[in-house]
Amino acid sequence: MSFKKKYIGDKAFYKSVIRLIIPIIIQQGITNIVNLLDNVMVGSLGTEPMSGVAIVNQIIFIFNLTIFGGISGASIFGAQFFGVGDNEGVRNTFRFKMIFGIITSAAAIAVFSVFGSSLIMLFLDNEANVDIDVSVTLKFAQDYLAVAVIGLFPFMIRAL
Repeated sequence: MSFKKKYIGDKAFYKSVIRLIIPIIIQQGITNIVNLLDNVMVGSLGTEPMSGVAIVNQIIFIFNLTIFGGISGASIFGAQFFGVGDNEGVRNTFRFKMIFGIITSAAAIAVFSVFGSSLIMLFLDNEANVDIDVSVTLKFAQDYLAVAVIGLFPFMIRAL
C-alpha cells in the first residue's frame, strides 16, 4: 500500500467526507446566523437586555456542554457496536443517550427554575458593572431564562 493511500486517502474517501460535512456546515451556519440576528435584535434594545441575554447564554452553555459531552461519549460506543454488528449494543447505547438526555434536561430545568435568579446574580456585581442597572438586568435575564428553558428538551433531542 502506498504512502498516499495509507495516510492521505483516495478520492472516494474525500467524497464521503465532503458528503458528511456539508450538512454539518450548513446546520452550524444557520445556528450562527440565528445567534447573530438574536444579538443584533437584543443589542438594539439597550445594555441591560443585552447583558441579561449574555448572562443567561453563559448559563445555558454549561447545559449544552453537558448534554453534548454525555451524548457524544455514548455515541462513540454506539459507533463501535455498530461497527461490529452488535445491534443490541446500539440499542442499549441509544437507550442510555435518551435516559441521560431526559434526566439531564429535567435536572437543568429544575435548577434553572429554582435557582435561576441566584445563578444570574453570580454574574452581576454592583462594583464591576457600574454602567448597568443590576435590578433591570436581572429582570431581563429572568425573563429570557424563562424562554430559554423551553429550548432545553429540543436541544437534547437534536444532540441525539
